[in-house]
Amino acid sequence: PEPPHRAPATAAPTPRTVAAPASFDSLISRGQSLLEGGRTGDARRMFTQAAERNPRSPEVWASLGWCDLDDGRHDGAVRNFKKALERSDRYADAIYGLGMAYAAAGRSTEARKAYERFLEHYPTGPKAGMVRRKLEALK
Repeated sequence: PEPPHRAPATAAPTPRTVAAPASFDSLISRGQSLLEGGRTGDARRMFTQAAERNPRSPEVWASLGWCDLDDGRHDGAVRNFKKALERSDRYADAIYGLGMAYAAAGRSTEARKAYERFLEHYPTGPKAGMVRRKLEALK
């Protein structure tokens, strides 16, 4: 007769190392890389986690606005860029993004206002020439 079946001996469980939660800055940085790489859904997850850590940051809401714009969610983009501006009313990326979101939604009047606002605050900024061209194209 065959010996009774015995379960194989198992090693004692090893303690798991729990990864430290990612910092706000690392989540933003990772999210930006993902967004630039076309991985909008993954980027959105990073930015959402960053928003949970620091909901007062304009950067996180502007970043979520860019995710929305990438996904064609124009109304969501407008909402998120406005949230960013509620936190910092001169946040350049949010003002520019708001213009882009309005333009993508076919809301030319609002897009013009956002672009004019951008130029009012950043007339010589790195995106000023591009914003002037966008503004001219809307007229």
